[in-house]
Amino acid sequence: MKSYQVGILAAIALVTLLEFPPGGGYAAIPVIYNPTVDWLILVGAAIVALYALRAMRLAREGIIHFASNLLVAVVVFLVCKSVLSYTHIQDGSGIMLSYMAFALAYYLCAERINVRSRYIPISVRRKVISRDLKDEQYDPAKHHIDHVWPFARGGSHTEDNLRVIPKIENLKKGSKRPRMSDMW
Repeated sequence: MKSYQVGILAAIALVTLLEFPPGGGYAAIPVIYNPTVDWLILVGAAIVALYALRAMRLAREGIIHFASNLLVAVVVFLVCKSVLSYTHIQDGSGIMLSYMAFALAYYLCAERINVRSRYIPISVRRKVISRDLKDEQYDPAKHHIDHVWPFARGGSHTEDNLRVIPKIENLKKGSKRPRMSDMW
């Protein structure tokens, strides 16, 4: 599962817990009001939200890829459910077959059929080199074109997600997620 998928699921779970706490209501949680803590939480949440929004922007090709694969898997699941209901298989084995078809379709789409290309278009490559190196000459022995949000984690081949950095720094970074300071 990609990092932006985990982030979206965690945000949904957090909002659900805040809206509907365990115990059935707000009376079960002792409330101590401290405005300073509230402001700190608000600022922290805003920083996390900005990071998540920037990550989704930089990984938009990966998100589109994930959504298209999920759509294909859902269609396969619904077709399988309708075929099984037509054949009057309603017990647990029919439901299990539907979920197995969903998982197989998603795996085939994500891993085998719909593979993203690592090719960076020449026009984008030239714009990134001219933006980052200004008057300096690009040397493949010294420089690499790097994805701010790694391609392996869904990063796109757009100008805002690409940069020219020293080769040693890029090889050290690998496919790690960027720090907050690297995002802007």
